[in-house]
Amino acid sequence: MVLGDYPALEPGFINVIRGFKRAEPLAPVIVLIPSHLLGLHLGRLLAEGGVDHVNTRFWTLEDLARLAGEPAMLRQGRSHAASLLRRVLVAGICEGLAARRGSFYFEAIADKPGFHEAVLSTITDLKHACLTPKHLGAVAKGPGLKKNLHIKKIGDLLEIWRAYEEEMERLGWHDEADMMAAACDGVGDVDLVRRSTGILLYGFYDLDEIQKRLVQTCFEVKPMTAFVPYDSGRAFEFVEPVIEWFKEGGFVEVTPAAAPEGAARTTSAGWQAARLPSTAAAPRWKALDCLCDRLFAGGDGGGAEGSGGLDDRGHPADRKGHAIDRGGTGEDEAAKDTGGPRD
Repeated sequence: MVLGDYPALEPGFINVIRGFKRAEPLAPVIVLIPSHLLGLHLGRLLAEGGVDHVNTRFWTLEDLARLAGEPAMLRQGRSHAASLLRRVLVAGICEGLAARRGSFYFEAIADKPGFHEAVLSTITDLKHACLTPKHLGAVAKGPGLKKNLHIKKIGDLLEIWRAYEEEMERLGWHDEADMMAAACDGVGDVDLVRRSTGILLYGFYDLDEIQKRLVQTCFEVKPMTAFVPYDSGRAFEFVEPVIEWFKEGGFVEVTPAAAPEGAARTTSAGWQAARLPSTAAAPRWKALDCLCDRLFAGGDGGGAEGSGGLDDRGHPADRKGHAIDRGGTGEDEAAKDTGGPRD
């Protein structure tokens, strides 16, 4: 497990891929990521670093769940139901309960699309926490619950959830949480995973329970290196639980500089200096100055005279250093800024 801010994680990640590809250039390498946008960024980093990245697969956990869990669901005769279908299903359940019962807790909003989406999101969150209607029923009977305030609400939500699961099974449908749960038993059957030289987990700040089960299955099947964004300070305290979970699973914390070949270490000084010219020698807030330059000065970011950025009052300036009018100045001020009347 490699911990650090992104300027430290990225060079370490590149060296892991370099080590894998040096040993087996054409073998698959699986990189699990939070979003496809991050995968595009990491792929570009590899290309810019001159690293062979043929057959490096950037997958989200949902992508892996689809590959590993979909075959199992199809064998059960269940196909994936799109979110629109599931919203329609929840809408029918809620409106039916409101019509049949005179004391339905959610009767006043049972026909509202926003409520249907909220119920579906709640069910998804509960299933991602590896809970079932049986667990929620136990909560409803728990001694710590304020009966007069919450028992009716939880009871009716439980009835919606039970009806949802029954209808999904009757119709032969499944949702993403069902597929991810099935994937925990099918990761080893995915051909690319089976042939891969290793699995990397990059950029996750946190994992819910069902994601933890899927990741645990992955590192039981193949060697795994986890790259976790972390820095000392209160801003990263929320990352510490997932770090502890990795350690409990047998992961050993290393720094990029101390990692062995093929695990994680810093890249060559030349590449690192070219890719990260400011972070090694300047405070993090300097990156904000560069961002402002790029946003307000046409993308140069150089900060040289005449390049734009911010004027002496801290306002956005054009490339000649004149304040950019945002509609609050009159015609005389506009003429003074630009050297002539506006069109």
